[in-house]
Amino acid sequence: MGIISILLYILLGIIALAGLVLTVINLPGIWLIFGATLVAGIMDKFQNLTPLILLILFFLCLASTFAGNIAAALGAKKFGGTGWGTFVGKLGLSVVIIILTIVKILS
Repeated sequence: MGIISILLYILLGIIALAGLVLTVINLPGIWLIFGATLVAGIMDKFQNLTPLILLILFFLCLASTFAGNIAAALGAKKFGGTGWGTFVGKLGLSVVIIILTIVKILS
């Protein structure tokens, strides 16, 4: 493994940690973690991170995003907002973030 690969893995680790911090402050950082893991899998030629593991991680990220959206909709409803308005807004934001993440990874 060359020095470039080591530096890339360190950079991916930093990106994953940034995603963790973003998740803690209620921003969609889970997709940064997934993106960093996907790139690490591609760099490793899927020897340690199999496509099945990445698929499971993708569905966990998706479930986490939807759970956050549902929680936001219920919270908005409790404080007077409409649940559907918040849900649709967060759903649209999540879809855009997912699409932009996929486009950025593929480009």
